[in-house]
Formats: sequence, structure tokens, C-alpha cells
Amino acid sequence: MSVESIEFELCVEHYGIPPVLPRKPLVFCFVNAGAGTDWQKVMAIAEDGHCLAQHISSNESWAMHDIGYRRSEWKHETYLEHYPDGCYLRWIEDPRHHRGLDAAYQLNQAMRVEEPSHGTP
Repeated sequence: MSVESIEFELCVEHYGIPPVLPRKPLVFCFVNAGAGTDWQKVMAIAEDGHCLAQHISSNESWAMHDIGYRRSEWKHETYLEHYPDGCYLRWIEDPRHHRGLDAAYQLNQAMRVEEPSHGTP
């Protein structure tokens, strides 16, 4: 199967409608820290909440490449391990205000295992 990047916003902007795509899971790719600096932490989180990949990049263009979103197959093997039937990568410009990414984050937080207390009973 394959990992494909989708330019959702471009389809809406140019054609006025969302792209019609076969249903595949989404992997949200975004800069999680350091935006605008030369030390940007880019992440990829599956729509089911699993964090699939991270990388430190020097700028947003390289972040897109390094996470496998644009003109790159970096990390695709990892994505296909999680989604063997393929998936779509979606770049998120504003991760603080994206409903799909927020839903994935909530699922991620629900999977967290609480650390046992090391205090006295």
C-alpha cells in the first residue's frame, strides 16, 4: 500500500470542494515546538492517537520533508507499520486550532499510563 500527502486546503481553494478520496486513515503532521526558529520539532500523530514519528528540523520546509510529507518517503515505513493498508499524511499549519488533530491528541492522552506514585502510602 502507499502513504500519500494530501493538499486538502489547495483542493478547497481551487475547486471549492474537499477532495474526494478513498477512505484511508489520516496522519497529522505538524511543527510541535520551535516554529520560526532553526530548531523545529515536527511530529506525526495518527488519527487514532498514536505518535508515529518525530524529528528535529532547521525550518518548516525541511520539517515537511523530514516527516515524509513533501517530496520525501522518510518515515513512510513507520506509517505503513501502523497502517498497513496505507494512509494519508496531512500537514497542519495551525495545530492549536485543528479539530482532527485535537481529537487525535485526546485519544493519545487517554492512552497514557499513569506513573505509579513513589510517595509513602
